[in-house]
Order: sequence, then structure tokens, then C-alpha cells
Amino acid sequence: MPKIYIGAVNIEGLKATGIPAETILDSIPIKKGSRLFKYYKKLSEQKIKEIMLKGGYPDAKIEIKPSVPPGSKKYIVNIYIKPGKPVIVSKIFVKFKLYYPKKIVNELVKKLISKPLNLYKLQKFRKKIWDLYKNNGYLNAIIEKPKIAYISKYNAVVSFDIHPGYKIIFHFNGAAPLKQNFIENSVLGIKNVLIFDKGTFKAFKRVLKDFFKKEGYFFAEVFLNEKKNEAAKTINIYYTVKKGHKVEIKNITISGNKPVGKKTIISLMKTRVTSFFNREYFCEKRLKSDITNIKNYYNNEGWLSARIFYKLKFAADKKSVIISIDINKGTPTTVKNVYIKGLPGFLNTNKKLTDYFFKMRKLPFYIIKAENGKNLLSTKLADSGFVFSKVKLDIKYSNDKKYASLYYYIQSGPRVRINNILILGNTITKTSYIKSLLLFKKGDFYSQKKIINTQNRLYKTGIFNSVSIKIDEPDNIKPDKNITVSVKDAKPLDLSFGAGYGTYTRYKGFIQLENNNLFGTGKSLSARFSKSAIYTNLLLDYYDRAIYNYRGLAFNAQGLDTDIITLNYTMHKEGGSASLIRRFNDRLKGLLSYGMFYDYLSGLNPGAQITPRDTGFTRISSASASVIYNSKNNIFNPTSGNLTTLRFTYSDFLIDSQVNFFKIFFHTEEYIPFIYDTTFLYSLRFGYIRPLSPTTQVPINERFFLGGRTTVRGFPQDSIGLVNLNPYNYPIGGDVMENYNLQVNIPVYNSINFFVFQDGGNVFLNTSDIRPLALYKSAGAGIMYLSPIGPISFSYGFILTREPYWPAGGVNFTVGTSF
Repeated sequence: MPKIYIGAVNIEGLKATGIPAETILDSIPIKKGSRLFKYYKKLSEQKIKEIMLKGGYPDAKIEIKPSVPPGSKKYIVNIYIKPGKPVIVSKIFVKFKLYYPKKIVNELVKKLISKPLNLYKLQKFRKKIWDLYKNNGYLNAIIEKPKIAYISKYNAVVSFDIHPGYKIIFHFNGAAPLKQNFIENSVLGIKNVLIFDKGTFKAFKRVLKDFFKKEGYFFAEVFLNEKKNEAAKTINIYYTVKKGHKVEIKNITISGNKPVGKKTIISLMKTRVTSFFNREYFCEKRLKSDITNIKNYYNNEGWLSARIFYKLKFAADKKSVIISIDINKGTPTTVKNVYIKGLPGFLNTNKKLTDYFFKMRKLPFYIIKAENGKNLLSTKLADSGFVFSKVKLDIKYSNDKKYASLYYYIQSGPRVRINNILILGNTITKTSYIKSLLLFKKGDFYSQKKIINTQNRLYKTGIFNSVSIKIDEPDNIKPDKNITVSVKDAKPLDLSFGAGYGTYTRYKGFIQLENNNLFGTGKSLSARFSKSAIYTNLLLDYYDRAIYNYRGLAFNAQGLDTDIITLNYTMHKEGGSASLIRRFNDRLKGLLSYGMFYDYLSGLNPGAQITPRDTGFTRISSASASVIYNSKNNIFNPTSGNLTTLRFTYSDFLIDSQVNFFKIFFHTEEYIPFIYDTTFLYSLRFGYIRPLSPTTQVPINERFFLGGRTTVRGFPQDSIGLVNLNPYNYPIGGDVMENYNLQVNIPVYNSINFFVFQDGGNVFLNTSDIRPLALYKSAGAGIMYLSPIGPISFSYGFILTREPYWPAGGVNFTVGTSF
């Protein structure tokens, strides 16, 4: 008989009690997604009665009714509560000594009088009184538990006894420019301390001293003086700080580190030489942590007897220090043998698995490799169905620690098959769609890898706030187990908007309304309106990430209505496109697209028209094929990886186009890690258009132009485009384009980078005019802030190959990658 799980738990009858339903739901064993056992009902009734009693309802009646609706496979549990008559608080007495904030306390008392005797609220009242006293300096105040006296069955009197203790006042001398508030809350954390006595005050002294030492005042001293006034019931605590000078780190010398490079040792340390760009000062606690990191590194590399020493040499004025680090590596440890006991037979033939351990023999011993071996075995066992397996690593050293033998002991347990798959929590998304995303099915052997990949796949859809995939009853070791997939749907409708500024677009902004889970099928439909100084766009977008639930094939359709003002022409464009998207893996995808757009061109610069289609109405229909490869390690701020796009476009009368042409566009950009955390970037672009008979020249909006923030910086936007062929010195665009960008990013401070660049490119009217080395070039520099929304950069580019009508250079402001 199949197991039935709880689909929903409903509570009725709490509305007038002030007791939240969540308090009960969090306390009872009957929960959504769990199974319903008979004893759960009795336990839940007892727990609810306890909660109702504490809430002031001693006569509450509880009734729990589970049912399975027709056609459903899940319980609906209804909990009916009849609160009965409550116990009412008639009076509250607050007994105090010395300090009593009468007005505030009376306001708090009014909220409880003539209300049900709720122990939860009385506890909150007690906490508020305690906070009130603590905030006024009575740090050791004691607020006793409430005393309840019943004057009748349904009436009670409550009293609180308050013992304020001494008022403790802190004084800090010599700590300027730090403010007292900052020292008490951020340095000492007074609000988090429960007991204040002499031991506490001495501990504060140490904390204060360590704080100033961490700030670079290595010779800082802190003195403590305590004065108690019995008559006023106050304790004054005086801390006198003698900071001395901040100690700069003049140099760090490292010896005995070979064969490990000095750069590697420095990378393990947070301690750095003080410089204009690094204003950190000497902190011995930080240096000791660095020494530990270095020792751990050598231990992990097989030097188990390594010892690290450091010496400090201070200048005569004690304002600077030279740190000398001496590394005594000792003798390296070698792996003598590796033993694996208890590995299931079919895994013994897994060459990738066994080779890992075979290659460890007779080589230097690395603890991290030994631990990785344990993790590798655990992962492989879990991926092969042995979900309850355990792996233990035992390392046995020779007496002189020259050799180590590794013993891996495996308790595999049963190989687990998936008995059933239960999907819970989806109120919007269809169960069939979630099932299509699963990488496992009923009857499969359990695979931890498939579980993790499925969880990631569900998260990446963007339609769930939470995803959890768990094995049922994990403590019950059985060969057949159920898998529970629990999800929480996100709100499908999303309204987003944003604004910004760019050198070319000037102001810009957008507003977008999107349903990213259309009819619960994971499809999305959005409408986006965007506006800037040069364009007005309305874009409708439909996206199906899995056609007929096939994950490798997606579909995208777009409708566009836009007005664009460029430096060379004005265009109104409307139309639509449809694309089939094939994802080969996480990095590579291909697209087949068809689009039909109606373009209306006007406002051409004098002399820029070279074909009748450069003005007026033109319908362009095209089919295109694209391949996109993306291995960048970060969307906004990549430091390694590659992005390459290759696109072929074909437009012809046969597909209802008024212009015939064939176009190729190629773009690749590479991010290469360089020395000292710098990154070298290069980008290459190539474009080629071949008009097909009877078309002799494509319209201006299809031709290539260069210049501006993403192509050749320093040049005006789209200013490179055969200017010399126009007597009015306006670009006309061309059929061939080549462009390159070179850039080096240099880290300066935290999230700020300095960069230098050199760009080049040109546009040619057709293939017969191509001169590959006849390029317009620019060079410049800028500064980049790596913000949470991506790099924000400001740069200036100098034009190196300049025409008389061009400026000497130009400012570039960008949000996002440089090109």
C-alpha cells in the first residue's frame, strides 16, 4: 500500500486569542510533507493544550481531523480549536528599588491589563523591562520571573520584582577619535554581555588593548581604575589608553622557503608591507595567524615536521618594524603504501578511481590529497547508490615520520534504489514540469551527483524560492528508499525597473513586467519598455526553456518596436523574431533564428546615402545561425575565460525580404590572469557583408561602423566608417570591419582597478578595399570600480591616427565589461 503524506495543515479558532498559528505549527509533529502516524495526533493535541494554557486559555478543546480529498494522494489535516473562557489579568504590580521609569513601564502594563493571561507576552514584557534598565546603565539588573496569584478561576494578579543593582558608567580617556558609543557597542560589545564584574572589566581591558594593537598601535597600553559609590549606587569604570605610535611594516624577509616561491608564501599572509596603496600597520596577532597558515601549507605539502619562526626588529623611534620569517622545513614525508578495504567489487575496476590512489604511492605525502581520496571514495559510493556508506581514513607514520601508510576502511551498506518520488510544496508550478527537470526516476540506483545537479537545475529556473531534495527516513537503512522533492514557488509576476547614465546614451532607464512561470510550466513572458536620449524601445519576449520538456532545446520569440537616433541616421524599427536554441553543455550553445523587421530610415547626414534603401521603408527578413561559447568565470567582472560568438545571416527574396545579402560576424574576447593579480584582456571582431544580386549595397543600418566605448575608445560613437569617401566628412559605413582591443587591469586598492588600453579598427566599403594594417588607433587609461552591479569605469582615450575633423580624444564611461 502506498504511503500517504500530509499535503496541508489548517488551523481554525485562533483568531480572537492572539496566539499565532505558526507557534502551534512549529511545535507539533504533524507537518506538511511528513507522514501521519496515529501517535502524532495525541502528541499534537497535548502540545496544543500546553500552548493554549500558556496563552491564557485553560479550558481549550482540541479536535484534529485528517482527510484525503477525492482524486488526491495527500492528507489535508484540519485542526479545530475551541479556546473557551480565558484567564484575565486584573492587575500588574511592578516592585522596584532606586531607578523606576514609571511612564514607560505604565504604558507597557496597560497593554497587558484586562487581556488573557498570556505567559509568552509576560516573558516579552519582562525582557522589555530588562532592556530598559540595561540601556540606562543598570547592566546587572535582575527582573524576577512573574508571580501569578489567582483571585478567581478566570482572574489573576501578576507581580514583578526588580533589583536594579549598581549603575555602571564607563569612561575612556586617550581613545580619541573613537567615540564612547562605538567603543561600548562595536569594540566591547556591551549589549551582548550578561554579567558585569571585575573579571568582565579586566576582559574589556584586554579587548581594548587588542583592538588598538590590531589598528597598528603595537606598543599600546590600557590601564583600568574602578570607583564604587555606595551612596549613589554607581560604579565608574575608567580606562586610560596610551596608544603610542602606529608601527609601519618596513620590510618582510623570508628565508628557508625553497622550493616554495616567496610569492606563494606572501599569498598565504594578510600581513603586508605598509605603502601608499596599503595603509595597514603591524599587528602581531595577524602575523601569528599568518605563521599558522604557512605552517599548515607546508604540512599539507608533506613537510610534517616544518617549523616557522619570526623575528621583529623595530626602529629606534619604534615607528616601523622589519619582519624576518625563517622556515625550517625538516624532512619530507613519503607515501609508502595505500590500502583500500571494503570497496564494492564493481568499483575496483573503475580506473579513474583506482589510478588516483595508485599515483599517490612513493610520492611526497600531502594531507589534502589523502583527505581528497576519502572524499573521492565517499562521493563515488554515494553516486553508485551506497548512500549509507562510511569511509574512515587512518594514517600510520614511521617513527621518524619519513614514511606514511594510508588505510581507507569502507562500510558500504546496501545499494539503494529509488522506490518512489514525492513532489511537495508546488502551488503554482505543475508537477509534470518539475518531473521533467529531474535527472533520476523511479527504479534508478540513488546517485548523489544526480540529486545535486537536479537541485541546481531547479534553482536555475528562477521560479523557486527554495528547493530541497532529501531521502526519506535517512536513519532507517533500507535498500529501497523514497525521495522527497520539496519546493517553494516564487511569485511568478515581477515588476522591475532601473536607471543609469552612459557617455553615448546619456540618461537611460527601463521598466519591465514579467511572468517567469507562465501557467506553471516554467515558460516566461515579459514586456519591457526602455528609454534613453537616443532610443525608445518596447520589447515583448516569450521564452520556453524546454520545448516539450526536452531540456536540450529552447524556444524564444520576440516582438520589437523601437525608435533610434544615431549620429548617422534615425530609424524606426518594428517586427519580430523566433529562435531555436540548442544547449550542448554549460558553455556552448547554438541558435537558429528567423526574423522579419520593417525599417524606416531618415535623417541621414549629408553625403551618407549610397543606395536608395538608405532612406525610407525597407522590409528585411533573414535567417541566421549562431554559435556562442562562454567560459568566463564571472558575468560582470571576469578574470579568466573566453566569450566567442560566430553568426551567419542570410537574407533573400525567397524568405520575403526586400534586400538580399549574406553576413558573417565573429567576435572573441579572452581574459588571461597575469602577474601580480593583473588581468590581460583582448578582443577581436570581424564582420563581412556580401550583397546578393540584384542588391548591390545593403542599407546603412546593416553596414558596419566603429568608434565609441565598446569598439575603438576615444573616437566619437560610430565615427569610423569611410569618412574619406564623403565630401562632407560624415561616415557612410562599409561591408567589411575589423577591430581589436587590448587592456591590462591592475589592482590598486580593494575594489579599485587602474587599467591601460590600446584599441584599433577600420571599416572598408567592400573586399577589394581591404587593407588589414590600415587601422585607426587609440590608447588611453582609466580607473575602474568593481561595484556589486559590475565594473564602473571612467577612462580617456587619445586618438593616435587622427583626421583633422576629429577631436584629440574622448571620455568613456561604462557600466559592465570594457568591450
